[in-house]
Amino acid sequence: MGGAANARLGGSLRSAVAAATINFLVGAAALSLLLALGGFRAGRLERLAEVPPWALCGGMLGALYVTLSTLVIPRLGLTATTMTVVFSQLIGSLLIDHWGWLGGPPAPERARPLAGGAAVDVRRGVTPQ
Repeated sequence: MGGAANARLGGSLRSAVAAATINFLVGAAALSLLLALGGFRAGRLERLAEVPPWALCGGMLGALYVTLSTLVIPRLGLTATTMTVVFSQLIGSLLIDHWGWLGGPPAPERARPLAGGAAVDVRRGVTPQ
């Protein structure tokens, strides 16, 4: 639903970047309200110095994802875009698990069976019935 809403917003504004910016501003306002109302604890922000630099890229990657989705959904459709994102996330996760990238322990024994299952699922998704 978020992708469809952003695509509609981007079409109305004629700008994927403006739509993504509004998306993140509304999200930041909602999260700030939750923090202000005590819905969540802010945590210890002084620990931010201990975080590896790559771990701070999530917001940038999220902005890129929302902007690209806003551009792509009107061209490919919501289903094809979502399938592409899910498949890409699955492949990326398998590689991260297999090689132990980004601070996780290598776990090739977990990644292999999942890769096989993913291949079967993808084949089912693209094969005409």
